[in-house]
Amino acid sequence: MKIQKIELISKIAYSGLLQKGMEMEQHLILLRDGEVRFASYDFGGREKKKTVDRQQQFNEWESTNQILELFEKYFDEKRMARRPRKKGNWTLSITLENGKKKNISSIQNEVVEVDGINLSEFLRGKLPIYRLVAFDGNAGAFGEEDVVNFEISSMNTHLMRFSEYQNLKTDVQKLRIENSQLLTERDELMVRILPDLRMQYVLEFGDLEYQVYQVQCSASKLEKKLALIEKKAQEKEKISIVEIDKLLEEEFAEYQNELHQEIDEMRRAMKEYRNEQPTQKELKELNKLYRQIMQEVHPDLQQESKKQKSETFEKTVAAYENADMNTLRQIEETLKKTEPPEEGQEEMIVFLVKERERLQMLAQELRESMEDLKSQFPYTEKELLENREKCKEYKFWLEEIAGEYQKSIVDYSEKIQKFMEET
Repeated sequence: MKIQKIELISKIAYSGLLQKGMEMEQHLILLRDGEVRFASYDFGGREKKKTVDRQQQFNEWESTNQILELFEKYFDEKRMARRPRKKGNWTLSITLENGKKKNISSIQNEVVEVDGINLSEFLRGKLPIYRLVAFDGNAGAFGEEDVVNFEISSMNTHLMRFSEYQNLKTDVQKLRIENSQLLTERDELMVRILPDLRMQYVLEFGDLEYQVYQVQCSASKLEKKLALIEKKAQEKEKISIVEIDKLLEEEFAEYQNELHQEIDEMRRAMKEYRNEQPTQKELKELNKLYRQIMQEVHPDLQQESKKQKSETFEKTVAAYENADMNTLRQIEETLKKTEPPEEGQEEMIVFLVKERERLQMLAQELRESMEDLKSQFPYTEKELLENREKCKEYKFWLEEIAGEYQKSIVDYSEKIQKFMEET
C-alpha cells in the first residue's frame, strides 16, 4: 500500500477556556514528492474562530519518504478508526496512490507507535517545525535555534539536490541531441542512402545481372528437359515435347516471376534517376532541419509528447521523405514559438533519472539498428559502387558468367536435338 499524501490535524485542548491568541490547531501535510506544508492557528475570539499564526512550506524528500514508509506499516496493521472526541483530538487522513482515502481519529496524549517507534517523536525529529504537537501533545523537540540550524542544513541539501537536478537535466538534453542526430542518421540511411545505393546498383549492374539470371534460368530449364527426355527413353515411354515443355513452364514459373520483378525494379530505378534530386547543399539543410524538429517532436525523444506533437512528427517524416524543404521550414518556425513545459524539481529528478537511462538504451538500439542495416544489401555494395575499377571487374565477371551459361544453352540444345533425331 503506497501512500501519496498524509494530512494530520491536531486540535490542542486546554483545561480552561480558550483565550484570544492561544494556539488551538495545527495542520501538517506531507506529500510523496517531499513537499511539507505546515500551518498553526490561534483562537481569534468570538468574532473570528481562528487566525493563522505561523506557516511553513519546504521540501525534505528523504525524511518525508521515511515518514510515509512508517505510516504505511501503521495502516498495514489494519488499525480500526476511532471515534473522535470534541476536545483534544487529532484526525489523520491518508491518500493512496489509487486515489482512495482513509481516516482515523483519537485523543491527544496517546502514544502512537509502529515497530516500537513513537511516531510523534519521529515526526518532530525529522521535520524542522517549532512546537509540533503531532499525536501526543508533547511539543518542543525543536526549539527556535534548532529550527534555524535545521533549515541551514536543509538548504545545503536542497542546493545539492538542485545541482543533481541540473546535472541530470544537462545529461538528458545532451542525450536528446545525440539521439536526434542518431535518428536523423538512421532515417537518412533508410530514406535516402539505401534507396539511392539500390538505384545506383540496379543502374550499374541490373541489366547484366538480369541477363545472367535469364541465361541461367534457360540453361537450367534445358538441363531439366534433357534429363526428362532421357528418363522417358530409358523407361520406354512416349516422349512428348509439348507435355515436357508445359511441365517445365509450371516448374519454372517462379523464376519467370523473379525475372519480371528484376525488370520492374530496373524501370523504377530509371524513373527515379530521371527525377530531379536535391543538391548537396539542400540535403545538408534538409538533414539539419529534420534533426532539429525531431529533437522536439519524436516520440522516442519526448516521452511526454501530446497528440499535436505526434501529428507534427508524422508531417515531418512525410516532408523529409519527399525532400519538402518548405514544409520543414514551416514546422521548425512553429516549434520556435512553443513554450517549455512546467517542471517540479523533486518529481523531475525521479523522471530525469529514468529518462536518462531510457535515452541511453535508445542510443544503443539506434546504433545497433544502423549496424544491422549496413551489414545488408545494398549498403554492403557501397564500397564497390564507389570504386570504378572494381565496378569494371564485376561487370567483366558477369559477362563471363553469362557467356558460360550461353555455352551451356547451346550444348544442351544440341544434345536434345541429337537425342530426338536418334529416337
